[in-house]
Amino acid sequence: MRRPISILRADPREPVPRLATCRILRDDSARYFGPFPSAAVVRAVLDFTENFLSLEPIDKKWEAFGWNVIRVEGQSVPELLKALHGLRSRRRPNPTIVIADTTKGAGIDSMSCIPLWHGAAPTGDAATLAVAELERNSPHA
Repeated sequence: MRRPISILRADPREPVPRLATCRILRDDSARYFGPFPSAAVVRAVLDFTENFLSLEPIDKKWEAFGWNVIRVEGQSVPELLKALHGLRSRRRPNPTIVIADTTKGAGIDSMSCIPLWHGAAPTGDAATLAVAELERNSPHA
């Protein structure tokens, strides 16, 4: 008897997209990843990715290759401008990288810190909600 397979499914059109396991591929707008032999393997893959392939400490990794690292709060325009000011005129033997720490979906509660929204555009009610939250949370409003 064949064991059922597990697939990761994410639908970026959902107001709050999330990863879920399923066993059937549907012809819809969702993105599917897999197949995996079991749900336990799916969890193991997600755990491995999070625990062993972490990017942090990314600044130390760049420094180990001889790069000059400038790390800033990516949602702060003044910090970004300060980091970029004079960058082209610097006379350093090593290349420079600016790492901007950001929060995906910052300013939009329903999207903030949800990786599946990265690169996905909200539509309909989700778009209307996002614009309203950005206007409400903007420091320039």
